[in-house]
Amino acid sequence: MKIIVVILLISFLFPSQTNTYFLNSDDTFNFLMAEYYVLSKDFNKANQYYSTIKDNINFESSSLYLSMAESNLETGNFNKSLSFFLKSYNLNPNNEDLIVLIYNLYNILGYFDKGESFLINASIDNRENIYLLDILFYHFLNNQNYLEAIEVLADMYRLDNIEHSDIINKSMSIYSTCDNQKLIFDILDSHYITYNNIDFIKIKLIFSHLFDDFDNMSHSYSSLKLNNEVDINNTILFCQKLFLKREFKNIFILLEPYYVNKEISFNGLKLFFNATVELNLKDYFLEIAQYCYINHSDNPLSYDMLINSLIDNKKFNKALEIIEISKNKYPDYYSFNLFEGKLHEMNKNYNKAISIYNSILIKYPDLINIKYNVAKLYNIIGDYSLCDGIFLELLDIDPNNIIFLNDFSFIIANRQSSNKEELNYAIRLIEYGLNIEDNNSKLLDTYGWINYRLGDYNRALEYTNKSLSINRDSTVLNHLIEILKITNKSNKIEEIQSNFLDSK
Repeated sequence: MKIIVVILLISFLFPSQTNTYFLNSDDTFNFLMAEYYVLSKDFNKANQYYSTIKDNINFESSSLYLSMAESNLETGNFNKSLSFFLKSYNLNPNNEDLIVLIYNLYNILGYFDKGESFLINASIDNRENIYLLDILFYHFLNNQNYLEAIEVLADMYRLDNIEHSDIINKSMSIYSTCDNQKLIFDILDSHYITYNNIDFIKIKLIFSHLFDDFDNMSHSYSSLKLNNEVDINNTILFCQKLFLKREFKNIFILLEPYYVNKEISFNGLKLFFNATVELNLKDYFLEIAQYCYINHSDNPLSYDMLINSLIDNKKFNKALEIIEISKNKYPDYYSFNLFEGKLHEMNKNYNKAISIYNSILIKYPDLINIKYNVAKLYNIIGDYSLCDGIFLELLDIDPNNIIFLNDFSFIIANRQSSNKEELNYAIRLIEYGLNIEDNNSKLLDTYGWINYRLGDYNRALEYTNKSLSINRDSTVLNHLIEILKITNKSNKIEEIQSNFLDSK
């Protein structure tokens, strides 16, 4: 009784299938019984009923073949299961899940070549299906068939609905498994010549970036321009390399049209913003930061850029206003507290700045740059013990840090209260630093200045001049003038100042 009731229920679920596929009453009963046993997970009995209708010439249904395939799969009849999956696929060649299942089953059975051929043909029949192309790409990549993997990558590049970041990630997958630049470039060049497909040049631009080959990258970008195929994605990639080469003017020229036409992405805005900062276009980079703040308010970096720009343009009150908004919206983003501390520091409210920096360090105790900043502020307010304690901690963390070595020594040298023992300690720190970088202009100047404080004016003069010969710095010039005054060589000061200005 129970079976009959379930069969009746199933028959109502498939009211049109028997009519559509011309199953007679016996076949319909056998099919419904098979479906019942599938639901009951008694796949052996299900297969018995399926076998009575599988040779019916009127039986043509993708979904029914699929049921029979899955039932045989459950009982370990893989070859029979594969045959029914293939029959189902022939009636429904656009079912991506079925395609992947068949491909995997071929591999399980050890029919690797057949599996590859099937996947290739299925992908050709479904050219717009990213999911299938993705599987085909990794099939070739895992088998180290780099030529075929690159061909699939080019097929994917032409699709409108694929993200450029996906193309870059897949290029990186090839790059990480194949470090043969010549092989990859030969494939890309020959395919471009053979098929006149500009997508191979776009991919070459990406690989030139990955291999850090600026000449090939520049050549690829020029080819794209000649073919009117330049877009924001490959322009950003090219500008990233230009930024490392400090070609800020070129970055500005390339990205400005995209910014003006409001076609620029957030990554492009960051590059464009940093280029204008380096070019010192203060009004422009404030405008860009405001645009970014309005159009990318979901990204904390846009707030970061705006606050930086406001501070550089001396709009401190507005900067504090944005800082408060930012802190409330992104409470775990300590950069905004850092800006607040910086503003108080600029206003010479050192105790407030120290308090803010220390509150950051409570939550993020490993931020050595903030510790370094706090140490210098403690020196300014005269709390030498705390200043020195932090510098000693920093040097314990990173004993070869030239900045820490130089600045701690320079701080000691500039204190009126420093005794001979402390100055000699500072000398030893600088000598240690000079063993690491013997041509560092800052270390040479500090070494000269400490010797000046110790009364060794000849050595002070020697090292200060060495520093100036490397870097024409105004602070070092002032040190030299002080040394010349005390050594009764004031008559040379005017000549040295004149030469210094001419060299600038």
